[in-house]
Amino acid sequence: MAKRVEKQEKKPRLTLAHNLHNRLTVQIDDLKVINPLTHNQIKFFTYYKQQEKAMMLHGVAGTGKTYIALYKALEEVLDRGTTFKKVVIVRSAVQAREIGHLPGDEMEKVYIAPRSWIRRPDPNVSFQFLMSWTLDDLMMFGRAFWYITSRTADGYPATFTRLPAGSITTTDMAGPVWFAPSSQVYFQGGEIDPTNLVQFLSPAQGLIYSAPGAIETALKLEAARNRNASSSIPAGVLKQTGGEPLSAQELADLASAFNAARATNQTAALNEYLTYTETNSTPDKMLLIEASQYQALEM
Repeated sequence: MAKRVEKQEKKPRLTLAHNLHNRLTVQIDDLKVINPLTHNQIKFFTYYKQQEKAMMLHGVAGTGKTYIALYKALEEVLDRGTTFKKVVIVRSAVQAREIGHLPGDEMEKVYIAPRSWIRRPDPNVSFQFLMSWTLDDLMMFGRAFWYITSRTADGYPATFTRLPAGSITTTDMAGPVWFAPSSQVYFQGGEIDPTNLVQFLSPAQGLIYSAPGAIETALKLEAARNRNASSSIPAGVLKQTGGEPLSAQELADLASAFNAARATNQTAALNEYLTYTETNSTPDKMLLIEASQYQALEM
């Protein structure tokens, strides 16, 4: 049984020849007519028509120098009445600029791939850990330091590590106000290349420089609170007011018996020669709560 095969018509492909009315060559009639817009462009068209072929166009970027020069060159190449067959574009032998003539520096005009260090500058610690200590250095010392531990192939920083500001000394800046990055930096006595160091400077003076007296007082106050927190608070004082003086051992035994009675909610008996006075030492006084609150405001 014969199989019927239907012939499918191929769709024509659009090529340059179709855009040129089925011609495979570009003719001068295909060239769009360009008219000069400025006074200098009119002068160029006029001189070119007068066979002034050796001309140099000079001006700021965006004035159409290359555009009109290439247009007139294509006009002659496409004109059958001339001997010119091609347009040659020659790059300057002495490179005058590497990234173009339009305004902007290299960072604005050259695409740079996103840097991985932005998400984790120090691969050994988390982003939150590094940033919290960096902010702590800025608050306490007025500056912070990141040391560049590695770089990418194009020379940009790849990884960092934080250097504690308290271990940094700068011989060209004594502080406490840091007006610019230091060029003579020492970390634990060893000199550091400042080109491998990122220096963060705070607009505010560090706390250790702006309030040394308040900080010293706060440290002493905290030490006193720690001592009081670990010591026992006496509830009262037993005092002998008359009779034969008791020895030290007898006083210790009496106090121990009195404490044992109080601990078991029993009744403690005192004779006429002994008095018991409660102390006014309360936990808030022993922990210096009011002094601590005042000192916090001073900080």
